[in-house]
Amino acid sequence: MSPVPANALGRWISVNGDGGIVRYVGPVDGTSGTWLGVEWANPERGKHNGSKDGKQYFTCKSVGTNSGSFIRCVDRIDWGQTLLDAARSRYIIDATEISTPSTIDGRRGKIEAVGFDKIAHEQSDLLGLPVLGLDSLGVYELGPCGVMANVHSLSLARNYLTGWQRVGDILAAFPNVDTLDISANHIEGPLFLGAGVSVHTLRVDSSPGLTWTEVSGFAGGVGARSLSFGWSELSRLESTAALDLLEDLKLEYNHLSDITSLASLPRLRSLSLRGN
Repeated sequence: MSPVPANALGRWISVNGDGGIVRYVGPVDGTSGTWLGVEWANPERGKHNGSKDGKQYFTCKSVGTNSGSFIRCVDRIDWGQTLLDAARSRYIIDATEISTPSTIDGRRGKIEAVGFDKIAHEQSDLLGLPVLGLDSLGVYELGPCGVMANVHSLSLARNYLTGWQRVGDILAAFPNVDTLDISANHIEGPLFLGAGVSVHTLRVDSSPGLTWTEVSGFAGGVGARSLSFGWSELSRLESTAALDLLEDLKLEYNHLSDITSLASLPRLRSLSLRGN
């Protein structure tokens, strides 16, 4: 068996193609060693609701389903990777480590390399990229990454993100991002935003686990002018008070029948409800 990561609780994992979130880490009565209590995205993969022999070890978010099970921490578990590791794997060819000065010359001028003590020579190109596309790479958190001020568009769709705080931590390292795609992740928990975070265009499509309150609250917190929240089984719209700056809204392929609350958006110019 593999050692359990120190931050395993709340992480998204994949086992032989089945994904789920770790809801419990610890012992189970009548057994030895450490177990992971997992709530699976596919309820058919589960065996119970987080209880065993009458004892509740964790609670599944999907009410009324037996989507939970206990598994050992084995080698075949895919825990994902940090954003920096994902960027290196996608954009860096030769990862030979060298010492790097605090300021390096990239193709787009001098770039501050904050927080990188030893990185590959080619990483100067990575720091100079205006667009980072890191979809489907198992990104679960920022990791030991410096400030990447040249990136203006960041796509993190279909990754392992499970908390708003991790999204906020990522944005803090990308202070000039104006387009962010966090579609089809597994985000839950309390809303978190760092000071001074701002995003012009936000995409949170294919996210049925999120509510309108959560997404609109995050969009308003980052001052989004454009928001896409489609393909997410959305059936009702609560308050729009946080969206004072919103100009463009896409709510395509949901289950909406009442959109009267959108009339209160003072700057809304474009609205797409296709597929409702």
